Amino acid sequence: LAPSRLDGARSTLWLQGGVAPRLDLWARLALPQVSVLADDLAGEAQAFAHVTGRPATPRASGVARLDGVATAGIPPASGTVAFDLPDPVRPRGHLSGAFDIAGTPLSASTRLDRGAGIQLNDLRVESGQSLIAGDVEIAHGAKGRLTGSIPQLQQWERVVGFPLSGRVEADAVLDPARGQSVRLTLHGGEVVVAGFGLGNVEAVASGQAGRVTIETLDLSAEGTPVRLLDPALVSWRGNTVTLPPATVAVGSGQTIISAQLNGQQVTAQARLAALPLSIVHADTPGVVNGTVNADGPLAAPRIRFALTGHEIGLAGATQAGLGKLTARLDGSWSDRRLRGRAEVTDGASVRAEAEASLPLPGDGAIDGKVRARGDAGKLTDALPMAGHVFAGRLDAAATISGTMAAPRVNGRAELTNGRYENLDSGTVISPLHAVAVLDGDRIRLSADGNDTAKGTIRLQGGAGLDGAYGADIALDRFTALRRADVEGTTSGTLRLTGTGTDGRLEGRLAVPRAEVDVGHIRGGGPVSLEVIEINRPGASNDAKAKPDAPGQPPLELALAVAVEVEHAFVRGRGLDSEWQGQVNVGGTTAAPSLTGQLTAARGQLDALGKVFKLTPDSTVTFQGGDTIDPSLAVTAEASAADITAQVEVTGTAKAPEIAFTSTPPLPQDEVLARLLFGREAGKLSAFQQVQLAQMAASGLTGGGG
Repeated sequence: LAPSRLDGARSTLWLQGGVAPRLDLWARLALPQVSVLADDLAGEAQAFAHVTGRPATPRASGVARLDGVATAGIPPASGTVAFDLPDPVRPRGHLSGAFDIAGTPLSASTRLDRGAGIQLNDLRVESGQSLIAGDVEIAHGAKGRLTGSIPQLQQWERVVGFPLSGRVEADAVLDPARGQSVRLTLHGGEVVVAGFGLGNVEAVASGQAGRVTIETLDLSAEGTPVRLLDPALVSWRGNTVTLPPATVAVGSGQTIISAQLNGQQVTAQARLAALPLSIVHADTPGVVNGTVNADGPLAAPRIRFALTGHEIGLAGATQAGLGKLTARLDGSWSDRRLRGRAEVTDGASVRAEAEASLPLPGDGAIDGKVRARGDAGKLTDALPMAGHVFAGRLDAAATISGTMAAPRVNGRAELTNGRYENLDSGTVISPLHAVAVLDGDRIRLSADGNDTAKGTIRLQGGAGLDGAYGADIALDRFTALRRADVEGTTSGTLRLTGTGTDGRLEGRLAVPRAEVDVGHIRGGGPVSLEVIEINRPGASNDAKAKPDAPGQPPLELALAVAVEVEHAFVRGRGLDSEWQGQVNVGGTTAAPSLTGQLTAARGQLDALGKVFKLTPDSTVTFQGGDTIDPSLAVTAEASAADITAQVEVTGTAKAPEIAFTSTPPLPQDEVLARLLFGREAGKLSAFQQVQLAQMAASGLTGGGG
């Protein structure tokens, strides 16, 4: 045969070589588009063959090359298929192949033989540790058995296009009786698909021409048991595929699913009854009821949904008292747009509503609005702001426009009849009124309030979506501290600026009046211990859990605030004094640093039965550093038994040094003797001398204490 070429519509065949008396024929087939074999195929292929031997007993060998061959849902594959057929008529011989699918290597091999039909013996398809093996005979159908094992599903992530993990084993029995039938048994362990946990999966399905029955299906959706209650039948006839209603138990609820595909038209429905939200997130309580319907062209159906949720719990909601939410979601998806309306309520305390229309998938115009009304205390308690208590009525509304790539949000939120309290500092703002206005990429904030009396605080500021912010704060005789140990009012202005978590607070403040009660200074007195009882019979072990960590400030600010102390009254434990001066606050809110000095304006200390007057040169000096521990230089004087006694307190607030001096100069024990007993030390009785020794041993005569 001289070199010959046959051209088809989408293929070409070349032939040349000997045909008689012995075969020595070479052939090449080119398929630039494999869609000539099936409409849903893409890619190209070539085949090379060499036929030898006698015409009555030919032998064929060769190879086929595939390049980018793909079908719907399967990534392109490239590779080769080699064949060696000593008897291509029966046929008998060996087939083998090596492929690459999305970077995953795959090999296959089998022995061809002839029995009642064509036998595929020792069939093996392998990739790494994954294996499908068995024997199949094809004669008026397929008969045989195949077993499969995939120890690591993760190996196939690139092929399917989403994350996988776990393991799967399967067994398939093929029987041509009563038409072709297949029975498939599948066992899966710790299966996770696209981040969604299915746990251990057990499934059995059987089918024959025109029908498939899913006999059993058991799995765990994010820890929630899912089970098919009755066998589900999928049947097809002509171009119609039907799934009659099938009931699936999901936890304590259930879903009834039905569908029909007629050519390219689909109708489907899912009815949800007490479907637990734990299938979405294991720690989310609540149930959903409702329906989801789909109809129209298979490529772009119209989907409608009407869902209602009850007893819904959200992260932080229990702490905020929002553990019993009710939600409703209605909407549709068609023409590549999602339209919906949502509503969330917690009785009369909180109500939020939203409507939106947006493209899905892809970019395009968006349109939506949101409104929320409710108790500000319940809403803010869900935030990580331990030690901060809010109350009042919050009303917020916003509109959304623009595109998915460049959305624009405008809105307004207002707090009325508000109240704020800091449980650590005792700061109270009541009544409090605040307004936030969002205009595209900028938010403006204004707030004003009272300290429950005549003191006021006002804030004007703004922030951008780029993270930059700024605010001016004005205080007028505002009670900033209100504790048992200290209470103080302040006036002045502060400026807050920053970007992201890096901020700065600066300004000047005056303290017209402050009261410090040393008898209630924190750190003294008995310690209250929080008792957590564990392992008590009949009690839950939840008590073993560690308490929540204290709330951290939302950002750390650099500080540069000058504080002018006009009148600071320090009283308690026999002390009645007034101090003045200036203190500069630096460092950060997490580690403040104080510099400056306070000087005694007046004061007296009632101790040892005497009244000591503070000298005007008494000072408390703040020297900065990470620890607030001011240096002391305090002197108090009292007259006793022909002398003027001085008590000198030096060192630091955490480690004070106390010494007694006098005019004229006398030893400390002599000074104490005249202060305590009004006589010289040498004239004390034995009992008085013991008292004096005890006083010295207590540390009052120097060396700390």
